[in-house]
Amino acid sequence: MKLLKKIKSDLDRQIAKDDEEKKQNGNSNKKFSLITFIFDFINGKILIRKGFFKLFKLIFFLWILSIFYIGTRYDYEKLQREQTNLNKRLQRLECQRLLLLEEFTKKSSITAIKQKLEENNSTLSDKGKFIKADD
Repeated sequence: MKLLKKIKSDLDRQIAKDDEEKKQNGNSNKKFSLITFIFDFINGKILIRKGFFKLFKLIFFLWILSIFYIGTRYDYEKLQREQTNLNKRLQRLECQRLLLLEEFTKKSSITAIKQKLEENNSTLSDKGKFIKADD
């Protein structure tokens, strides 16, 4: 507990010292510098500045949006995989339908030929030669 109090008091002194230096130098309106931002981020000073807490809501909001984005992306990819599988299945069924249609057409034409032969009293031998039926 004493260690935490000591760390807090050291940080408070450091902040006060930084504030006094800014007031003495007259750099209170200093422009944003990427290098100082990076150093503050690495040192952890960014967490104790007031500007961070103003942006904290925005950071939290962006974090929530990123979680939703990742979840939505996962669902979208899952739907895409399912759609791809359904398209492959549809192609296989289409090929099967065409094969069955061809087989049906072939059988129906053979049946039609047999009916014509029966009407003419002709028969077809096993070797494919026509034999005229005698009356």
